[in-house]
Amino acid sequence: MTEKSSLANSFLEALGMPGGVFHHYKGGVYRVLEVQGGVVKFEHLWPHPHDVHRKTEDEFFGRTDNGALRFYPVNKEAQAIHPEIGKKK
Repeated sequence: MTEKSSLANSFLEALGMPGGVFHHYKGGVYRVLEVQGGVVKFEHLWPHPHDVHRKTEDEFFGRTDNGALRFYPVNKEAQAIHPEIGKKK
């Protein structure tokens, strides 16, 4: 079995990748692949091994107990995806 590795070699490289990239409040970097039927499908870019995950929109776009965004959009593509930020002009 082949061990998976991160898609990006560094935090900065992950932040600069194309697509809707989000920074998780605990430090990981993720890219949204699809939002459909109330579910967000996303992949881990850095620092953990690449994998695809799913969360409900409420979980993904929700906030932590202290009010911070759980996944913060880091580029225009991600901002357009986020229901709170994408509505602001």
